[in-house]
Amino acid sequence: MFFTSAALFWWALVEGRYGRLGYGVSVLVVFATALHTGALGALIALARRPLYPLYEARAAGAADPLEDQQLAGLIMWVGAGLLFMMLGLALFLAWIGEARRRAERGTLAALLRERAHEVPRAPSADGAGA
Repeated sequence: MFFTSAALFWWALVEGRYGRLGYGVSVLVVFATALHTGALGALIALARRPLYPLYEARAAGAADPLEDQQLAGLIMWVGAGLLFMMLGLALFLAWIGEARRRAERGTLAALLRERAHEVPRAPSADGAGA
């Protein structure tokens, strides 16, 4: 399950521009990943007791297991959240840029088609073009 979701995440990022679905799927996948990663980080950071009793037993004498867990959850919640937000924003801006380029190409193509169908006018008798 974890491998499948990770493979889907990276596939959407790598194939974002060139894939049939485009940047939209990449933005959606990054947003969904940020949601569940942030929720898990918040759950770990706000826990009142260590979530893994085995870790608590092994960490005797080292750092406090609860503080260590909360720090890790905070890094996952805030640090990864900022990273995903920047990545999602970059993909969204690339998506908008791609849409603008496609619209400009469509407008240019329509203009060229319109000009190709125009009938050239013959110059008038006074020498001025019509």
